[in-house]
Amino acid sequence: MVETSSERPIPRTRTGAIVLRHMRVETDFRRQTQRLEREERDKYSSFLLNMFRMEGKPKVRLLDLVGLRGDNPVEYVHEDPMKTSLDYYHGKVDRTELVRVLKYFTVYLMQQARKEPEPQKQLFLIFKAVEFARMIVQYSPFSIHADAETLVFGVFHDLGDQRPAQFRHYVETEQAIYTLMKKLHLSPVDNDVRMEMAEQLVRQTSYSDAMAQYQFLLTRYPKISKEIDIPRSRVCIKIAEIFQALADYAEGGPEGFKDARKLRNFIDRYNRGFATKKRLLPRITEPTTAQVRRAAQAMRQEANIWYHRALVARLLGPLMVTKLVSQLAENHLKDKQHKEALAALTNGYNYWKRVPEAIETIEQRIEYLTLMQSVGAQLRKRETVEFATQEMREYQNRLTEHVARINAKEERREAILEGEDLLT
Repeated sequence: MVETSSERPIPRTRTGAIVLRHMRVETDFRRQTQRLEREERDKYSSFLLNMFRMEGKPKVRLLDLVGLRGDNPVEYVHEDPMKTSLDYYHGKVDRTELVRVLKYFTVYLMQQARKEPEPQKQLFLIFKAVEFARMIVQYSPFSIHADAETLVFGVFHDLGDQRPAQFRHYVETEQAIYTLMKKLHLSPVDNDVRMEMAEQLVRQTSYSDAMAQYQFLLTRYPKISKEIDIPRSRVCIKIAEIFQALADYAEGGPEGFKDARKLRNFIDRYNRGFATKKRLLPRITEPTTAQVRRAAQAMRQEANIWYHRALVARLLGPLMVTKLVSQLAENHLKDKQHKEALAALTNGYNYWKRVPEAIETIEQRIEYLTLMQSVGAQLRKRETVEFATQEMREYQNRLTEHVARINAKEERREAILEGEDLLT
C-alpha cells in the first residue's frame, strides 16, 4: 500500500481538479532539500570561489524559479529554465547534488499541482513531478530508488481513483512497476526483474526511464563475443524498438499529438544522459512540421544503429532476424535510402531457409518478397525483381497448398463427428 499521512478518504473537488494525497516520502524529500535554494545561493555567490572551482554558477538558479518566498507558480515556459538547471548539475561528477535538485523540483511541483485549479494545467504539473521523480531513479545507485517510485505510484493511484476511465490502465501498469522496483531494491543484480520492469515502463510509455534500465543492463552483462551475445542483442532490440516507437509517433507530424512534449522530453533526457557529442538528437524548440520530421528521421537512424548491433549476434532466431531486417529496410526507404534497403533485404533473405513453413510464416515471407520486389523496381534492378517475383509465385502456391490441406483435415474431422452423432 502507498504510505499516506492520513487514512481519511481523499475528498473530491467540483472543479474537476485532482486532489493529491500527502505521502510520507514527499515529506522526507522536503526535509532533505529544505534549504537547498539558499545553499545554492551561498555556494555560488562568491566570485573568487567560482574562479577557484573553474565552474561558474548555474545559469538558472533555483531561486529564479521558485522566488524568494518559494511560492512562484510554475508555467509551461519554465520547462526550458528547469532543463538548464538540471543540465548544470548533471555536468558534475558527483550526482548527489543532482538527485537533491530532482527531489526539490519534485516536491515543489507537487505543491504547485495541489494549488492549481485548472485541470489541464494541473495534469501538466503532476506529470512533470512524475518525470522528475523518475529521474531520481535514473541517477540513483543501480538506477533504483524505491521511495521515488512510491511517490509515482501514489500519484497514479490518485489519478486512477478520481478519473478511472482515463487512468485505470496506467494504474495497473504502475502497480507492476512498483512491485518490481521493491524486488530490485532487495536484489539490485536481478537482471530478469530489471528487464521486466523496463518492459512495463515501455508499456507505460515512460520511454526515457525504460532506456535508463536497458542501458544499465548493458553494463551488467559479462563481455563475451558479440556473435554469441544473445542477452545483449535482446537489449539492443528493445532499445531499437523505443526509437522506432518514437519515430512512428512523430511520423504523423504536429497534428498527431498536442505539442510534442513527450518527444521533446525524451530527446532532452537522452541527450543529457546517454548520447555522445557526435550523435545528439536534434531538439524540438517549436512543434513545427520540419522540426518534428527531423526528429523522426534521427529516431529512425538511432533505431537502425541498434538493429545493426543486435544483428551481429548470429544465434538470434531466423524469424527474428528477418523481422529486424524488414524494419531496417522500411526505415531506409522512409529516408529514401533505396540501395541500403535493398542490401539489407538481400543479405537477410538467406535466413528464410531456416524458418519452418507454416501459413503465418509463408505470409510473412511473401510480404518480405513484395518489399524486395518494390525496392528492386524503384532501383530498376531487373534481376532482383525477377527473383522476387519467381519466389512470390512459388510461395503463393505453397500457401494455397497449406490452406487446402488444412481445409481437407477440417472437412474429414467434421465428417467423423457427424458419423459419431448418427451412431449415438
